[in-house]
Amino acid sequence: MIRILRLIGPSAMISGRVFDRLFARNLCPEMSLEAVDLAQWLNFIFENGPIRPHDKAILRTFRSATRDYDFLCPNFVAIPSTPLLLYLRNCSRAPIRLLLIAHAPGAYALEWALLRPLLLKGDVIIAPSTSAQDAIKFLSSELAAYTRVVPHPMRPLPYFHMRRRRDITSLTRMHPSKLLHRQIEAMAILRARGIRNCRMRIAGPIHEPGGQHITPYVRSLLAKISRLRLEDSVELVGELQDAREKGRFLAGARLLVNLSVTIEESFGKAIVEALGAGAPVLATHWNGFPETVGAGGTCVAVEVTPLGMDVSAQRIANAVEKLLDSLPTHEVCQREALRFHPQQVGSLYRRVLEAAIQASVTDSTDRARIPDDGLSAAPTQGVLAYTAPLPQYSWWELFQIHVRDVASLRASLASQAQRDTTEADDLRSLLIAGIRAPLGRRLAGVSLDGIDHPVGTGYSSKCGGEFWGKIGEGALGPATLSSRLGCLSLLAHARRLRALRRGVEAMRADGLRSWGIEHFEIEALGLEGQYERAFQMSTARRDRLYWGDLAADRLHQLAILCRGWGRPELALPYLQEWVKRFPDSPESGSIYLDLCCNLMALCGDWSEEFSRALESARRLLGESADLTTIEQSMRRVEALKRDLQRTAVAEKTGRIASLSPVGRSTFLVNAARGKFVLKQMQLDRDPDRYFDVLRRLAQIPDRFCPRQIAALPAGACWYALFEWVEGRCLSSFDVDDSDWRSAVNLLRRLVKCDVVPEWCLESIWLDRLQHHISDEPAAAFMLDRLRRAMPRGERTLAHGDFALQNFVYRPRSRMLLVDWEEIGSAPPGFDAGWMLAHARIGVGVRSYEEMLPVLVGAGFSRPNLGWFEALGLLRLLFRARSLASDDRPYHRVRVAVERAVYECAEAVA
Repeated sequence: MIRILRLIGPSAMISGRVFDRLFARNLCPEMSLEAVDLAQWLNFIFENGPIRPHDKAILRTFRSATRDYDFLCPNFVAIPSTPLLLYLRNCSRAPIRLLLIAHAPGAYALEWALLRPLLLKGDVIIAPSTSAQDAIKFLSSELAAYTRVVPHPMRPLPYFHMRRRRDITSLTRMHPSKLLHRQIEAMAILRARGIRNCRMRIAGPIHEPGGQHITPYVRSLLAKISRLRLEDSVELVGELQDAREKGRFLAGARLLVNLSVTIEESFGKAIVEALGAGAPVLATHWNGFPETVGAGGTCVAVEVTPLGMDVSAQRIANAVEKLLDSLPTHEVCQREALRFHPQQVGSLYRRVLEAAIQASVTDSTDRARIPDDGLSAAPTQGVLAYTAPLPQYSWWELFQIHVRDVASLRASLASQAQRDTTEADDLRSLLIAGIRAPLGRRLAGVSLDGIDHPVGTGYSSKCGGEFWGKIGEGALGPATLSSRLGCLSLLAHARRLRALRRGVEAMRADGLRSWGIEHFEIEALGLEGQYERAFQMSTARRDRLYWGDLAADRLHQLAILCRGWGRPELALPYLQEWVKRFPDSPESGSIYLDLCCNLMALCGDWSEEFSRALESARRLLGESADLTTIEQSMRRVEALKRDLQRTAVAEKTGRIASLSPVGRSTFLVNAARGKFVLKQMQLDRDPDRYFDVLRRLAQIPDRFCPRQIAALPAGACWYALFEWVEGRCLSSFDVDDSDWRSAVNLLRRLVKCDVVPEWCLESIWLDRLQHHISDEPAAAFMLDRLRRAMPRGERTLAHGDFALQNFVYRPRSRMLLVDWEEIGSAPPGFDAGWMLAHARIGVGVRSYEEMLPVLVGAGFSRPNLGWFEALGLLRLLFRARSLASDDRPYHRVRVAVERAVYECAEAVA
């Protein structure tokens, strides 16, 4: 009996859950399979401690835990941990072999790179189709020797007799890559042709995983059904819970439509289920679908466009109509399904695995296979050999990232909130993006046109050896164009302007041309403040394809660009025209939101159109987006217009073109005399004394704050008008050593400054926090301890919110601090402690361990730093509670803050 250890992690994907449930049952009695919880097994191997791959005790435990099994078989969730497990296997010389079932070969680029030097004779990668096997070889030819084709075992569904079959059905995951929106549009075309004797029924989960909210994509489908007046002929039936429900559903199927353009696709389970029920299939000509369909239907070709893979509704309608005219018989369909019966597949599995066992027994090579120190992370052949940034890494560098990723996976399985994505998460996404274009063409069976080969000659760079340096090097090439663009995408997202600009210029120097390069050149121009050039480039293309319903990213970029420029009205015609043409495309909800934001920034009365656009966004996005933020922003803008006479602002700025909220109490004013910042202030800051402090600060040599323009009264508050400061805004991804030194020097300058305001910030914050967070035991305890032992030292200038979002770096000048709303005085360390509090929860400019000795070396006393850090954590808790949101980032931050406050209270108890 072949014994398999199946490591199971919980899967949110319906296909993954179904496969795990049926895999063991379908392969019995050919083999014995024991399912083990992944989290418990990892904790057992690593003894509930940290991951130490070379620890002899851990290696002994691994060898003992796998002794009674022939194969180690991870499920979909456990596959990311497989390289580490194979490394332990090789180091411990355990005889167990790998059985990796490649459900989605295109999703495992990172794992393929790590696994290839660890595989031994007897290890088996199962590809569910010949096309999937070719895809694995296409990615890394070194994996071909270990790959075998064995389809998934599929039992026939319970049979239900139906007198009449009239439904065009789909049984799928509700995702844009499944092209359900095109199917619905095809139904409208068929109706217009007079074909009215059929209806479409689409089955699949309509709610967010683990929730009750309808997904945005499903909302767009419902909106499309309503707009096309197809309520009587298209139905979304929801998720089918078991085999009997599926059998009953497919019993009424005249035809199953199963489309996909995702590189994760490899085998059509729904196709086999439909064939077994006697229903013919229309699928996309994509990866393993043609093999699975066989004579039981037909496949429609996938269209390759500059903006992505697609199949037009017209072609789907044509294919449906043609297939309905000459449907394969039920007998033909069921015969095709028998190829995947467990009796057939089980015996094939047995032959493959027995051959693997025999190969490993007769292999005389050393089982302790460990990669060489100089081995590159990139394979020698296959498209991954040219996929940036793999060539920038050694295998060992990649493996260390992988080990940290498995540690993060363990924490996630234990329901521990993660502060942020891991480096492995970024690399995994980046590699998938890098292989999507060449692999997609391969799966669609169309010409690659050389996109699987490296382009560029490579350029000398001083990017450095850390993560962002390697991403910057990857963008320079040589590498495939799509992977270089993927590196640019990550650099743009992180606002790393210098590396982004180098990458774009390198591609231009290489003579490369594509819309993707233009997209990131526009991004770079926008970050540089060259808005007019960026706008001209964005709107230059007249080809209708570039303004079609796949162009939502272009529209989003244009909307943000115009808002940053202070000319939001320039994007309105493009946004309005696009949502008019595509009111219910998969990305229409986000474009409606952009339309809202650009309308809100204008000073005219756009409230009626804003309300219509917001209602459309709410209808399409539902609970997936926190629309209360934009509603509150609109109310703030309207309140500002109502409470503050615009003529008073215009007297200082000239005619106002736009007024945009850029924070809870801050507005960007674009006017005839340039850009200005309008800041709402509370009456606890007297305008005259506040401006006297800011005026004195602005007069010091090499000033570090913007110049104030005016104080404008407005009922229960007042507004401070400041000059706009041009420069580079910093983020946690873009703080280099020079920026970090500038921040420390600025802290020193604040302490030495002879301008000391009268407002005592530590006392103000203690009183404020007492009213808002004292209901939490740990926070109340910390507040009491802070009041008992106040910090010591002469009072000094304190900015009050010394954080990344308030740093502006100006070329040939020192760093400037903006947002002086919380200005006051405190003993030395107030601002430094605030930085430490951010570092404590993982969002600082440097790690806590690196930051603390530097601040002590800068002259701040440890007791004061500890006191103000504790106050800072309580301030962060107050901010996290006041900004309560369902958004995942806010939730992660709040969990991290609550944990840090508890740990701080526990440490001083």
